[in-house]
Amino acid sequence: MANWTTCGQDIIEGDVIRWTEAVWKPTRRKKAKPVKIGTRKLVGQVVKADAEWLTVTLKRCEVEPAVGWWRTIPLLKGEARRKRASIARTAERLLWSDESAREAVTRPDNAPRL
Repeated sequence: MANWTTCGQDIIEGDVIRWTEAVWKPTRRKKAKPVKIGTRKLVGQVVKADAEWLTVTLKRCEVEPAVGWWRTIPLLKGEARRKRASIARTAERLLWSDESAREAVTRPDNAPRL
């Protein structure tokens, strides 16, 4: 069984993360009110991470339409680029088999080990 933990902003390259995001109805009018048509539950591995953006290779995508929405919602495939702050609200990361190795990757070389 996989062990997941909340991660917030603490996401690095190589992490496997899962998060939930809203799906909005596409519109052509600029002044149209946004309509939430469902949610996506995504799982993927972080390929690139910088201070503001994450690039994630998607492994799984599950769609749950909102009550009353009758059309199919497209699944996402390939890579997704999302703001770190947006993902951090609902993100969980899969624990590494050796968390001390992850700590060694994230810790700067000159920082003292606790």
